[in-house]
Parts: sequence; C-alpha cells; structure tokens
Amino acid sequence: MTDWTAQVAFATPVPGPFDYLAGEFRPQVGARVLVEFGRRECVGYVVGIGPLDPDNTRELKPLIALLDERPWFTEELWQSLNFVARYYHRGQGEVLSMALPAALRRVRLPGTRAPLGWRRLIADGGADGGADSGADSSQARTELQTELLEMLSEQWTAQAELIAQLPKAATALRQLERRELVERCELPTGVRGKAASLPTLETEQAAAVASIKFDQGYQPWLLDGVTGSGKTEVFLALARQVLARGKTVLILVPEIGLVPQMVDRAQRQVDGQIVVLHSELAEGERLLAHRAVADGQADIVVGTRSALWAPLPKLGLIVVDEEHDAAYKQQEGVRYHARDMALVRASKLSIPVVLGSATPSFESLANCQRGRIKSVALSVRVGGAPEPRWWVEDLSQAPHKSVIGKQAVQLISEHLARDQQVLVFRNRRGFAPVLICRDCGWQAQCTECDARMVIHRAEGRLRCHHCGKQQQTPASCPECAGLALHPLGVGTERVEDALAKEFPQNTIVRFDRDTVARKGARESGLAALREGGAAIIVGTQMLAKGHDLPRLSLVVVCQLDEALHGVDFRSTERLGQLLIQVAGRAGRRDAQGLVVLETAHPEHLVLKQLLMEGYSSFARTALEERRMARMPPYAHSALLRADAPQRSRLDEFLQVAADKARTELVAGLEVFGPLTPPMARRANRERGQILLMSDRRDTLHTLLQSWLEKLRRLRGSVHWTLDVDPLDWY
Repeated sequence: MTDWTAQVAFATPVPGPFDYLAGEFRPQVGARVLVEFGRRECVGYVVGIGPLDPDNTRELKPLIALLDERPWFTEELWQSLNFVARYYHRGQGEVLSMALPAALRRVRLPGTRAPLGWRRLIADGGADGGADSGADSSQARTELQTELLEMLSEQWTAQAELIAQLPKAATALRQLERRELVERCELPTGVRGKAASLPTLETEQAAAVASIKFDQGYQPWLLDGVTGSGKTEVFLALARQVLARGKTVLILVPEIGLVPQMVDRAQRQVDGQIVVLHSELAEGERLLAHRAVADGQADIVVGTRSALWAPLPKLGLIVVDEEHDAAYKQQEGVRYHARDMALVRASKLSIPVVLGSATPSFESLANCQRGRIKSVALSVRVGGAPEPRWWVEDLSQAPHKSVIGKQAVQLISEHLARDQQVLVFRNRRGFAPVLICRDCGWQAQCTECDARMVIHRAEGRLRCHHCGKQQQTPASCPECAGLALHPLGVGTERVEDALAKEFPQNTIVRFDRDTVARKGARESGLAALREGGAAIIVGTQMLAKGHDLPRLSLVVVCQLDEALHGVDFRSTERLGQLLIQVAGRAGRRDAQGLVVLETAHPEHLVLKQLLMEGYSSFARTALEERRMARMPPYAHSALLRADAPQRSRLDEFLQVAADKARTELVAGLEVFGPLTPPMARRANRERGQILLMSDRRDTLHTLLQSWLEKLRRLRGSVHWTLDVDPLDWY
C-alpha cells in the first residue's frame, strides 16, 4: 500500500479531507490514525483510501501510526454520521469525533480497568457452621471481615459498592482472599437485567405492544400516553421481544437524572446486559462502556443524547423517551437533534423507532398528520388512577412582594398534614434575578453580557447565568453608596426561604443545578425523594418529567406569568408541555393529585384551553396557527449566528452574508436579517444573526451548500455557526 493515499478528516471546521501517504499501514475507512497536521501531531479519521495519483507532484506527509485495527463505526453508523455531516453542513471529521468518547479523540488513551467484583466462596454459618475451621474460624476474623462476609453472597458484588458502605473494605477483602474465603474478578461493564416478576400489561398497553411490528421494516411510532400511563412498561415489553430475536436495543432519555430510573426498571423486566452511556461518566468509564458496546457485550444501551451514536451491532429497536424535550437538541458544536437522527438510524437499519411522550412535540404531531409517523395512544393512568385536578390561584390582587399565594400555602399545609409530599415548582434558580438600588435605580449588570447578575444568597455572590462571571454581593450600592439594595424577582432559593418561614417544622429540599452539581448528587437526591426523604421539594424543570415520586400529591407552580409572555415562537408550546409534565408528578398512585397554578392572568387563553380541553386540543389549535403563519413544522429554517469583539466588524460581516444569500433567492425562500438577538452581547462579544426560511427542505439545503462555501472564504475576526432546524430564533 506504499503507493496508496489515505484521505484523513480532522475534528476542526477546516474543510477537508487531506491526503496522506499510507506507507506500510493498512488502514480501513473509519479507523483513527496519528498524523502531522500543521505543526503538531493529532488524531484524524480515515474517510477514504485511493491510489496515489502519479501526476500529483505535492510532497505528501506519511501516516505516523495506525491507532485502530478495526473502525469504531458499524457500516450503518458510518452512513448515518455521514448523513449528519451533510444535513447539518459540518465537517466529516467534526461529526466522527463527536460520536466517539473524548478519550478516543486524543493520542494517548487513559488507563482503564474494569471494575472489581467480589463473591463469597463458603457458606458462612456464623460460628463456622462446619464450613470453616482452624485459623479461618469466625472467631479469628476481624469485625470488618465478618461484616463483609455477611454482605457478600455467591453472586458478584462490585467493590465500589462495598467501599461505599465500608470505606476500609479494600484491605479486608484482600485478607479474606488470601484465606480463600472470597474471590475477585473483573466485572463486565454495566449491569445484568433479570426479568423476575413482569408487570401485567393493561389493555391499552398490550394493544400498543401488539401494534408495533418488527417484520415490517422502518416505521416510526408515537406512543402518545398521558403521564402515569405506563409508557416505560410498553418500551420494555418491546425490548424483550427484540432481545428474543437476537437483536439489541437503544433507549434514550433526555436527562442524566432519568437514566437510573430507566436502568432500574429495565434491570427488573429484561434479561440481558444493560450498559449506560452519558457525558457525566468518567473518561475511563465512558471508554470502557463504548468498547463493551462495540464488542457486542451490551444487549441494551440506556443513555442521553450522545448515546445515540453507540455502535450497537444488530440494533433492532430505538426508543426515544420524552421525545418532545429540548435537551435532545445539541446546542454547540454539531447542532444535531437526537430524536430526528434516531429516525435516520432506524431508517438505514429498516427497524422501528418508538417516540414516547405525554406532550408530543409539534414536529411529531405534524408528522402524524402527514402519515409519516403512526400514533398509538395510552389515554388512562395505570390502575385507573385519576388525572390530577387543576386549581388556578388569582394573584392579580396579591401583594407585589408575595412569593407564594395564600391559597397555595393553605393547600400545602393540608397535604403535609396527610403525610404527603409537595412539589413547589419554580423554573429559575438563585435567590432573585435582579439586585436593584431603590435610592438611585442602579442594577447589578454583568460587565460581559447584556444581562443582569443573579443573586445567589446562600453563596453571598452575584452570578451571570450566561457567561459564568461572578462577584461578591455588595453591601452597599456601588453607584451611590446607599444601603437600599433590594432583590427583585423570585428564584428557587427565595422560594425555599419563604417556605422555611411558613413551615419551620418540615423538611425542605431544593433540587436544582446548584444543589446537584456534585457527581452522584442528582442520583442520590432523587433516590431520597422517591423514598419520601422530604416533605416539601422546591424544584426546577429537572423534576418536571419522567420522575415517579409515590408520595407526591400536590404541585404548586409559582410565578407562572413570566412563561405566559415568552419572546420565542415556541414559547406557547413549551409552556403547555411544561405544565402538563410537571402536573404529571402529582398523584401517581390511587389518590388524585392537585396542581395549583399561581398567576395574575387567570383568564389567559392558553391556560383556559389547556386546563379545560387538554393538551391535544391545545396542540391542534397551536399547530393550525403555525400552519397559517408558515412557521415550523410547516416550514424549514436555518439560523446563522455570528459574534465578534467589535460591533462594526460584526455588522459588516452580517450584511455581506445576507447580501450573498439574497443573490441566490428562489421562490419560497426568504432571508431575514441581519438581526440583533435579545441578548446583543454575551461573554464580551457582540452578537447577530440571519434567519433563512423555506417551504421546502431541499430548496433550503441547496442554498445553504453554496452560501456556506462563500462564507468560508470571508476573512476577519468574526466567528459564526450554522444551526439547521433551530429550536430558538435568537
């Protein structure tokens, strides 16, 4: 192969690929190679092999090393990722790099060791029980060794699990091993599921499972089920069928906090090895998990957005739970939507894909209207549990400084008296979003962004939630030196503070990104909540979906009015989804739950339709409005976002870019801009954008292809990115 070249792509926005001499190496397409790129050595991806052109007089650099004997990509995954590169107009190397664990993007891999497990070799009968004698008698053991033997069985237990309960267990385990009382092994990645006692499917669930066929090739299904209707049991019943056919399953959830709950249920309902993939795994853990999947050791992969690229051989089913959730859209780098690309993977494999939600996205509902997705409904809660009741508390006459209404406080008191849990929902963290001086009107502004600094009173700091800048909360006004500093607005800290004054005898737990930032805190916190470890929970949207809290009977949505007046065209859709989802946390057993909405606009049309007619009617009305206005999902859009240190350079670039787009306009395609987003400056860079819209997807992409080639030739200090099918237009 000395006269052959390898086309190598890199994880950079620089167009490529680049030719290298293969030399003595025999790389396969998809393999990683080490090459010299510019003045440094880096990892690249072989995207093509070809004979050396004898007319090519360039002096090509050779490959330095072949890092993979075989690629990390299955044939289908390779095709899907190349589709991603074309559809989102990104470099091939960028997309391939995105699909791999961070460890595989570097020259040197981190040290990885499979987790250790231990099991007992003897039946411990207290004072020997005849199974132990001499120096190994129970009387000769330390208290720690005895405790470990009582914890261990003939089944493998992870060492990490033992150390979590007994921090000094490692030494004692080695001592017991020398006495041949226990043995160790390297545990397989993931956990083993064992279908011990399967739930009995109710009529609608069984009908849904029967509807979804595996012998009819590619077919997307929307499992449209009210909260508490048992969608997960349908997913897992389908998974059992797939595994029985010798195939594997991929289950996506929108947030890491939902992974343990899904794994726990899968472990109890499915026979097979379950592997977890998400971004909070340590680098070595992620690499081990990815390797186990590629080697065919996983029957089911459960993970978040990035798990979509798991190289599962024999993939037979993809499940996208809570498919409406915005977390499935990557907001940096390659801005793909995991739900949409799950459909692409399924189509290339000719397998079914199931999208589940109690509040389906408008895109999925529109595709059901067009006949592209088949819908299956679950209209009742498992066991006939009643839907929650709604109660609107009118705060139009309440004191301006009220955090929680009087009626809500009374209802919280009643539910606590019945030993039930209460969730007070506020989708804004911190104490208050504004710090103002009542004497001179000064406000705490971020010096890097067009945004106010948020008060985090527990830390005594002001923080910008956009760029991360923070500073100590001033004791007096920096402008006039006055002492009349006052917080405006309400965050989760302020809600917690107000509830502590109303209910000093009750346990209050705040659950937001600030309180669960430490690794493992989210999982342990959720486990404590499920076990009833708090009387009152103050939470953000992290608790709004998918979580089953058995004792939770009351949900109070406070400070709702901000959400009623969103600036984005999707704000109404998101409000409807959020309210239905958070309401679904209440009363998920026999007792009927109650949801209190606190607003100064109780007659708002969105609230009235949502509460009186339900999500389906609300969505139909909103979809018709979108269709009449030629807005997504009845039109297709792409957003060019740009930023620069100086506004003049940014404006010049955007005007040139907009002019170049308009020179290629065809019927049904529109260019809007240059536009200034609501936050014109972020992280000390000026921001602007151009929006492109078309009735036809192919028309839009044809323009994007030629337009982007022209933009790449423009020079200057302007940084820009393209977002195809953006969720936000700012």
